[in-house]
Amino acid sequence: MLHDIHISTIGLSIQAIKEEIKNLECLLNDQKKNQEVDNEGLQLLIFDYSRALEELKIAYLKEWDETSSMPSYDELIK
Repeated sequence: MLHDIHISTIGLSIQAIKEEIKNLECLLNDQKKNQEVDNEGLQLLIFDYSRALEELKIAYLKEWDETSSMPSYDELIK
């Protein structure tokens, strides 16, 4: 359960995880060039990051409102 985590911290975490998922997906897509890539391990890591992103989305939406100076979730993940 989250306690006293500011919405901006949640927002930054969302952006960082979204970028990491993007990087891992690129690595997974480039696996044909690099036979040393652990395909299954990368897929599990992407799954874990995606689950964390979903949990942070829920937390962000609970804290965010239209009067907030923070962007909407959709704008945040662009």
